Amino acid sequence: MGTGAIKKREEIDPGFKWRLEDIYADEKLWEADFDHIKELASIIEGLQGTLGASAAALLKVLQHMEELSRKAEKIYVYARMRRDEDNANHHYQALFDRARSLSIQAGSVTSYIVPEILTISEANLQKFMAENNDLAVYRHYIEEILRQKEHILTTAEERILAMSADLSLAAGRDRKSTRLNSS
Repeated sequence: MGTGAIKKREEIDPGFKWRLEDIYADEKLWEADFDHIKELASIIEGLQGTLGASAAALLKVLQHMEELSRKAEKIYVYARMRRDEDNANHHYQALFDRARSLSIQAGSVTSYIVPEILTISEANLQKFMAENNDLAVYRHYIEEILRQKEHILTTAEERILAMSADLSLAAGRDRKSTRLNSS
């Protein structure tokens, strides 16, 4: 092989490759997190309309949302990096598509949270934070929501915006497949 030739992935020293097994040792663990995200999304969806009931209710949804966000990002990054190792590998293309679709669904399910927090009076939010020390972790998040209040959409508008991400991605896929098929 000449010095300018591109090596195949299996010919590259492992020290120069991603260690994706540090993220997920195997795909069964990825699938378990994928399923857990779907469960969390269902739980979060069921909490809509309860955030102003108490400090505990607000804390519960914020903790679930944070866990969902972290896990969704983890499965997305893993699937994206696996796909990027070999863009011709259909298995990892499908894995990435599933991760992307689930991330969009998660965004749609959680889209009510910020507008619903804004329906809680600032006095009640302060009371909740004084009552429950565990909410202190989310103080900056809540303060940023209040600061940006005039720029935040309604629950219905946020949901439409979150769902539209899937449409914009579909349009991009259609253009790409059209370009590939016309070549």
